[in-house]
Amino acid sequence: MTWRRAGLALVAAGTIILGGAPTVSIADTTSTITLSGHISLGSPGVSAGLNEVGVAYRVWQPQWFTSSDLVKTDTSGDFHITVSAPAILALNFDYLGSGNFVDGTTSSSLDPSDPALNYSVDTTGIDITLLPGASISGNITDSAGVPQLDVTAVAVRSGSISGERPYSANSDAAGNYTITGLPAGDYRVQFRDDRMAGTGPDSQKFFDQWWQSNAMNLSGAPPMTIATGQSVTDVDIGMVRPGLEEYRISCLYCDAQLAWNTPVYSRLERQTAPEQWSTISTQQTYLPTVYGQFRNLYPGTYRLRLKVDNARYQETLTPAFTLLEGASHLDSVDVPTSVNDLGSISGHVALMSGPASVTVGAYLDSPDGLSGSLEGETTVDPNSGNYLITGLPSGDYRVQFSTTTVGYANEWWVDAWTRADAARVILETNQIVEHIDASLSADGPPPSMNRIAGMDRFETSAKIAQSFTATGGVVYVANGGGYPDALSAAAAAARWNAPLLLTARDYLPSPVRTQLLRLKPSRIVVVGGTGVVSTAVFNELSALSANPPERIAGPDRFATSRAIAEDAFLSLGNAYVIIATGRSFPDALSAASAANQIHAPVILVDGGLDHLDDSTKSLLLSFPYLDKVYIAGGTGVVSAGIQRDIDSLGIPKPTARLGGADRYETSALIAHAFFGGPSQAFFATGTGFADALSGAPLAAFNSAPLYLVRPNCVPPVVLDELAPFRIERITLLGGTGVLTSRVNDLAACSP
Repeated sequence: MTWRRAGLALVAAGTIILGGAPTVSIADTTSTITLSGHISLGSPGVSAGLNEVGVAYRVWQPQWFTSSDLVKTDTSGDFHITVSAPAILALNFDYLGSGNFVDGTTSSSLDPSDPALNYSVDTTGIDITLLPGASISGNITDSAGVPQLDVTAVAVRSGSISGERPYSANSDAAGNYTITGLPAGDYRVQFRDDRMAGTGPDSQKFFDQWWQSNAMNLSGAPPMTIATGQSVTDVDIGMVRPGLEEYRISCLYCDAQLAWNTPVYSRLERQTAPEQWSTISTQQTYLPTVYGQFRNLYPGTYRLRLKVDNARYQETLTPAFTLLEGASHLDSVDVPTSVNDLGSISGHVALMSGPASVTVGAYLDSPDGLSGSLEGETTVDPNSGNYLITGLPSGDYRVQFSTTTVGYANEWWVDAWTRADAARVILETNQIVEHIDASLSADGPPPSMNRIAGMDRFETSAKIAQSFTATGGVVYVANGGGYPDALSAAAAAARWNAPLLLTARDYLPSPVRTQLLRLKPSRIVVVGGTGVVSTAVFNELSALSANPPERIAGPDRFATSRAIAEDAFLSLGNAYVIIATGRSFPDALSAASAANQIHAPVILVDGGLDHLDDSTKSLLLSFPYLDKVYIAGGTGVVSAGIQRDIDSLGIPKPTARLGGADRYETSALIAHAFFGGPSQAFFATGTGFADALSGAPLAAFNSAPLYLVRPNCVPPVVLDELAPFRIERITLLGGTGVLTSRVNDLAACSP
């Protein structure tokens, strides 16, 4: 009894399957089964000859595949192959004759779940036809036209099946090659010289190259489309031999200490256009004497750039040279030194709190000015207070005064806490720079004053955003014309280390757009409804983010505040919340940067009410780990009734109120509560909201308090709060129209 096995699919690239479904006999129940069929070539009825096609199987076994030896066709084109049963397998058909036909397979991959590949009994009628194969032929020579023997030409088919055998052929003595058995498709041809390189010029190894234009990589090679049975000729190549650049470095005037193990950076550059050079390769070697090579170079014009990793040695650029095919070039370079042309820096150090041992270091700026290397240091004379650092190469320096003596603070010249804020000392060849003086004390230098300001509030917010790196993160966008919706957004932006940019209602200001293009945010959060940020602005923001912008808005400022807090903090598991009035801006602004110290949202309430509204109660109770609530401002801005209702919610710790006699004292109290010993601070005007809105996330990012000050002076309560700390930098938010030069001078307000 026989039955037909339905659904058996014979799939092969370039192979046509003939005949009905294979016939399976269930009478055979032995441990092996026989699979058989007939193979035609080119068209039905043209049978394969004796040994003209080889058949092998690939068997799936747990965790691996096994393959059989070839079983070849008989004189009738039939094949019979024996397999251990049961088996999950695919049959491969390899053309072995002198003609040109495409190899085939019954399955391009083995999927154990495919019933068409499960064999448990003898199967007959596996009849297939191998399609005529296409071919690619050409001639391989060197660049002078000399034929090359045994260079391999490889045809790479686009979308090749994993595991598909490569199509290749080697060139004969005349340089000719022919690749056969190609199924239809798009091909690129690579030429490989796998011969061992000898000593003679004819045996030197060639570059691997792609047809055409001697492309060295796949992306530079154009594809060719080949139809079934098509013959493509004249795919010729002139192989190019690589060149060699050798260099020897000597440091004839190095002192013995520096000569050993000092890195030397070598960079080979190739001319790509007049006055244009590109780096081909880099190496690192070590003094005192160095030999190096750059191999596998295409013909062209090159130059070598050398730099010893020490400022006293000059960078060396060799003359340009032309490297011919297969040639070598040698550069012998003496690294020049400025050892006879060194300068010095001198000065006087006054000690304001008794004797101390002081070290003075001269740091040479890196080319980009972002870092420095110590080129010389000395100890201050304890009797005269004078110092002199000699042996310095020319350049831009920053000078540091440091001591481990208790009661003194380190500083940089002039009166700077950090290298970034230090003044430059410009040292010319053979120059002695004098009067680089310092007065050291326990308090250290005064803080460095910095200002971030634009032509208007929008540009100021954009300049503040420049301090945030383009990480593809979050950006908040709020209306710069009013504060209600945006107050809570400042704390939310701080939670994500994100900037808060201000926009007009109906248009996106150009500086803000520029910053968004630089930041490349993955998420833009628009704060407020269409009444404060229009649909037109929202749509414009869509083109500036990797994902569509999101709008967070409620029917009023209080609902918007709650929605912002839920979005940014509800999943955080925060233990703290800060409550502020939404009827005015000062206290919420002071709280925004401080909130980030305890990972807390700033939630706005109607502070004039004598009770806490139900929506805010529900939100507070939804924070599962809430341990304490802070109120920013006195009872004049957030009523005692609201505090009473918060205390009645069962939150573990009692509510803490941070409120002073005015907005400035409240600002100082909030900073005191959340910042233990800051090294920097931010000032914003207490009479306007715009600059502080954008500045609060930046202050939080720097773990610094944001103080509200008057437009032309600093309230004494703020100066008193800063006095115990070593404040290195104070940043003013806004131009002189909102914070005058008297604030920059830290002028105290009159009582």
